[in-house]
Amino acid sequence: MFMKSIKLLLVFVVGIGMIGGIIWFVSIDCGKSRSVPDIDLPDFLKDDMEEISEEWAEKEGWDADLYERQKNAIEQKIRINYYDTESGGRLILEGLDNIVCNKLHDALMYEFHSQDCRNQSIENNMAGIRTLCQSDGSYRKDARVNEVTEIYGVYKSIIEFYSQSFLIIPDIDFESNEWTPFANYESKVNAQKESFLNNEIYREHIKGTRVKSGLDGVDAKLIRAKEIYYNDIENAFIVHFNGITPYEQRYTSLNLSSLKKLLVKLTYENKEINDDLKDFIDAFEVNVNEEIARRYLNQLKDNNLSASQLEEIRRWINGRNGEMINDKLKKELKQALDSYSISSEMLQ
Repeated sequence: MFMKSIKLLLVFVVGIGMIGGIIWFVSIDCGKSRSVPDIDLPDFLKDDMEEISEEWAEKEGWDADLYERQKNAIEQKIRINYYDTESGGRLILEGLDNIVCNKLHDALMYEFHSQDCRNQSIENNMAGIRTLCQSDGSYRKDARVNEVTEIYGVYKSIIEFYSQSFLIIPDIDFESNEWTPFANYESKVNAQKESFLNNEIYREHIKGTRVKSGLDGVDAKLIRAKEIYYNDIENAFIVHFNGITPYEQRYTSLNLSSLKKLLVKLTYENKEINDDLKDFIDAFEVNVNEEIARRYLNQLKDNNLSASQLEEIRRWINGRNGEMINDKLKKELKQALDSYSISSEMLQ
């Protein structure tokens, strides 16, 4: 009975030594080499933990092959009762995960505070965090995991934000010459940018990295997006008015008025107007006036115009509108007007 009590006491002392040794190992900075503490730790546990720690100390971050190899080796030893007790094997596995968690946390925090902020390294180490959480669900509540996961979430959101082209397709109502001003969209983008710049996590951890340059580049992208947006609007109206048929219904004073109002609105919103639209409106106005000239010709041929109507045609042809039509049509209209006037005088 006395010998049995002595054996139980020895097992208890050894167990305490195992736990103490494991706790010391999993709490060290795995990026530095530490000597084994002076504690009564069984050599097979001490050697395993020292080997695990040293292998990870040589790594910059997550190494899936190393983790799987170490984990499989530990599980194999558990199956053959190498650790003598179930708690010994479990503590070795926990020690491995804790060393890896420290390594991943330190590697990620380094990247989040580094100017380069290497995306490949960040994604690789976050893959390690996900693997660790799958292996042991308790790490989802671990302070180290939560810290880097929270920073990573902000980091990814900012990257996705400034990686956009910010190009949008205008939704145009051709009947009313209406569309959503680009300024409405631009203000939302700028508000999101300011939100990121004022984000506490961004300011504390990743403000000094290349991520800031990405946010700074949003303004230039918006300038380019605005230019393309209004070019699309201008081209859409050119296509719209060119598509009106028949020809006589296209070149009307009403349509010309709509185009000129369009030009005023675009100038107000965008300042810079595409020369293609200006040239199109100029040519459109010429066609409208030539269409009016042809209508006057037909009226003169009807021989049923009042004196006021003749005066209207005369003022029109001698004014700015008459200067826009081609010389041949202008000559023909003047001849028709003179002939009509002579005929009218002879009839009186």
